[in-house]
Amino acid sequence: MDSNGIKAIIFDLDNTLIDTSGSDKIAIEKVKVLLGTRFGQDDVRKICDGFKQKLLHESYDRLGAASIDDKTRLELFAIPGPVRQLLEDLRVAHKLLLLTNGVAQTQREKIEAVRCEGLFHAMVVGGEHAEEKPAPPSSATASVCWGWGRRTA
Repeated sequence: MDSNGIKAIIFDLDNTLIDTSGSDKIAIEKVKVLLGTRFGQDDVRKICDGFKQKLLHESYDRLGAASIDDKTRLELFAIPGPVRQLLEDLRVAHKLLLLTNGVAQTQREKIEAVRCEGLFHAMVVGGEHAEEKPAPPSSATASVCWGWGRRTA
């Protein structure tokens, strides 16, 4: 694949490479079915609303009740085959960076779940840095990963 003068391409993870929102909805529906066998509809609604809030804020709380179906959610994440193939093709002529925001542990779990290793030359998780994209330091971190100066970020 010809680079056409493009040196690098930056990708986001959530709702760009993976259908995070779609996976969240499926996980919540599975939780509703499971909880519906044990609790009343009011309780099910409250629990699922808490789960939705957790997903919106991506707070990492392994012991909290809001993490009731993270396993199902992670299993649903996938980079679609044609997108994975495109990334593999692009990687031949371009530097590829995954630059994603969110709680570091949560984002790392997603990255592992979709098997990103080998697709990108570098991965920057905003939650591991003082500021997240689109803040200039986040772009500077990406530049450092590739050995560029701040000016080219």
